[in-house]
Amino acid sequence: MKRLNLELSEEAYETLETLRKKMDKTSKAEVLRTAVALLSLASSEKAKGKSLALLNGTGKVDSRIELI
Repeated sequence: MKRLNLELSEEAYETLETLRKKMDKTSKAEVLRTAVALLSLASSEKAKGKSLALLNGTGKVDSRIELI
């Protein structure tokens, strides 16, 4: 496994910690691995002509998300 050191702003660090708690992960590295996997999926699906969307409570598209 490769190791990565990075510098984050205080705000980004706190966001990462908040996500760690909400996701019930044991480390910030787990959150980052999940984020990389999600971006990889988004990239693969975009190549197939698909897009991401946020759905409202009734399952209808509330907004589309352009990540990549």
